[in-house]
Amino acid sequence: TAPREFQELYAGKGIPFPNYYASVSALDHYTGQILDTLESQGLLENTVVMYFSDHGETFNYREFTPLKYVCHEESIRIPLIISQLGTLPAGKRVSQMVGLQDLAPTLLDMAGLALPYQMHGKSLSPLLLGEQTTWRDSFYIENEKRKIRTPQRCVRTEEAKLILSGDEQHHFYDLQLDPGEELNLFNPPSWDKHKEYGKFPDQTSRIISFAEKLIAIAEEVDDPIGVQMAERVIQQKRYLMSGT
Repeated sequence: TAPREFQELYAGKGIPFPNYYASVSALDHYTGQILDTLESQGLLENTVVMYFSDHGETFNYREFTPLKYVCHEESIRIPLIISQLGTLPAGKRVSQMVGLQDLAPTLLDMAGLALPYQMHGKSLSPLLLGEQTTWRDSFYIENEKRKIRTPQRCVRTEEAKLILSGDEQHHFYDLQLDPGEELNLFNPPSWDKHKEYGKFPDQTSRIISFAEKLIAIAEEVDDPIGVQMAERVIQQKRYLMSGT
């Protein structure tokens, strides 16, 4: 709950979710106070500042999946700003796929400490400093749908995204053609009255490829649920391809 002075910026003005916006404004204000204090105490150049969120927000846009409990972009894409005055270049934008698992390795690396082998993340320092480094070409998400507590697993690349669900409500999106994730291509070509899906070719081979990628990452992070879900989808899709 934001203090009253921030609620008054939005309440009663026809703005949806006014308390949410009030909380964001309050957070911005108090973050500024923290930065001002670091600067006034002469600590800003010796402090790594990380600003991030733990999840996004769907604002109930996705049917039957309120708040954050989905693998769609509005839930998994979050803000991330990293600053260290005099050390990191200002205004640099990193295009590679990074995640919260990379934050602890980054802090340890910037502090000159070795990274424990158990960590799944990687230090962002090379990306922040513009150094050459190998990086992931896909991102893995573990989720549980709310209320019915159904596990979901997702693998995302720059081109597409596969979402597998324990209730068999799977999704496949072409992010280049459909960045808003409106058209689920898991089972096309199929008929619909708006003739939206009929123009897409069968995606079976791509789905199998993404499921195989999902298995590889799930095994790497020791997630047997992800492995089982992807193996079941591959078996189903290959069965349909065989026509038997």
